[in-house]
Amino acid sequence: MIMKKNLLALTALMVALFSMTIVSCGVDEKSIPIITDSSNQTNQTDALCGTWTCVNSVDEKNGEQYVDEMKGETLTVNDDDTYTSSLSSLGSGTWTKTSNILIIKRNDEVVINVAMTLNGDNLRIAGIVNDTDKFDYSFARVKE
Repeated sequence: MIMKKNLLALTALMVALFSMTIVSCGVDEKSIPIITDSSNQTNQTDALCGTWTCVNSVDEKNGEQYVDEMKGETLTVNDDDTYTSSLSSLGSGTWTKTSNILIIKRNDEVVINVAMTLNGDNLRIAGIVNDTDKFDYSFARVKE
C-alpha cells in the first residue's frame, strides 16, 4: 500500500514538473539570445582582439527587419579594452568580457550587453540597443 502511494505521488510530481516545463517555454521579447561559450576564458579574450569584418547581419528596428545592411562593416577589438567600429549600432567605446557576455559601453554612454560566441576566426554577437532595437551579427577575422 505504501509503495502504491509513493508511486502515485511520484507520478503526480512528474506530471506537475512536465506541465510547468511546457507552460514556461514562452519567449521574452527583450531577452538576449544565449550562445554557448566553450573556449577557455583567457584564451578567448586574447583571441577576441583584432579586426573583424561583418559577413552576415540582421537588425530589427521599430518592428522592421533589415538583413545584411551591415555586411562589410568592421569591428576592431583592442587589448586595452577599447574598440572601434563602423557598425552604427555599436559605434566605438570600451568593452569588458564576462563568460560569453561582452559589456560594451559606447562613447555616447549607452551600455549594451552582447551575447557572443567565438570559434577560431568566426565571431557572432547579438544584443539589444535601447530596449527595442535588436541585432545579430556574424564576423570573420581579417587576416593581417
